Amino acid sequence: MLGWLTRLFAPRSLEALGSEPIVVRVTGRIASSNDAQSPITELKAAAFIWKLVVRYNAYNPFTRSDDREVFKEIASAVSGPDLLVSTQWGSVLVEMDGLVVKSPGSAGGIVSLDRPPPIPELVPAFTNAGYAVSIQEITLRKGDLVRLIGHVQRARGDQKRGAYRTSHETKPEYFTRPDLGPVQLVDLSLTEI
Repeated sequence: MLGWLTRLFAPRSLEALGSEPIVVRVTGRIASSNDAQSPITELKAAAFIWKLVVRYNAYNPFTRSDDREVFKEIASAVSGPDLLVSTQWGSVLVEMDGLVVKSPGSAGGIVSLDRPPPIPELVPAFTNAGYAVSIQEITLRKGDLVRLIGHVQRARGDQKRGAYRTSHETKPEYFTRPDLGPVQLVDLSLTEI
């Protein structure tokens, strides 16, 4: 089956998971504590997502002028420890390596940059941009509602992956498998309002 179809019709429950990893699409809440700190805003959160964008004016057919402001993402970076997502079927350890975070409706908080950002992964894109570059910082905090889409596997006994630690020494029942395909977290916290 085509990859995008697998994701579209992915199970919406972790109950059916056997010993083999499968693509799931489940909703849960961030259970990780807000221990990471942003080098830009110094805010605390469970994880941070930074997007470098270039801002330009595009043609607006309604006014017949170049007054429509457009933002184009040129690079992004994710930072923080591996996340724990709590679902109704148990907790899932989400590895940050290769994680794709989508945050629909979060067009605010875009700030112009006059020097390279303090995030090493974004410096080359900033240097090569050739346009006025802005940055957007998105936070994932404890309790935020998210949708997890990606390969997930049930953890069995001593097979539990990662060295995730909390003050309660939480052991996740499931873990993501980014080696089998992209893992996405869709931030739904703005849709709760």
